[in-house]
Amino acid sequence: MTGSIRDETFRGTMRGRTPDGEFTTLIVTRQGSGSSGRVWLTFEGAIKTTFVMTNGVTGQLGELLDEATVAR
Repeated sequence: MTGSIRDETFRGTMRGRTPDGEFTTLIVTRQGSGSSGRVWLTFEGAIKTTFVMTNGVTGQLGELLDEATVAR
């Protein structure tokens, strides 16, 4: 049996707060492997807020997060 892009190869979560102060959960998963795999960001587990990214877009997001972390 071969894997499909829907095969989850990673899952991590972070708890945070919305701008209104409500608790929320960010779920980071990877579906599939290799260049056909995608990283998914899901907020509060609702599919309508899922953002699916290629490896390149995931790298761009990482860079933006790094830049925002060190910005003054």
